[in-house]
Amino acid sequence: MSTQAQSLSLNQSQRNCLLQIARAALTAHFQERPFTPPPPVDPDLWQQVGIFVTLWLQDGRDPPPHWPHGHLRGCVGHIQSD
Repeated sequence: MSTQAQSLSLNQSQRNCLLQIARAALTAHFQERPFTPPPPVDPDLWQQVGIFVTLWLQDGRDPPPHWPHGHLRGCVGHIQSD
C-alpha cells in the first residue's frame, strides 16, 4: 500500500458535476430511495481517489467565525480509495 499523498485538481465544471451527484445521493438517502450515480462524462472523474465530504447547515443563524460556511452538520470520508 502506498503512503504517498497525491493531489487531484478539479476545474469548475468537474466540481459542479461532483456536487450535483453528491446532492442527488444525499437527497435519495434522506428520501429512503435507491441511488445509482450516473457515469461521469469527464474521463478525469473516473480516477479512484479518496474523498471527504463536509456538510454545512445553513439555518439562518450567524455562523461561528471559524466556520464561515455555516454550522458544521457532519463529515464523512476516506483519505484513500477503496
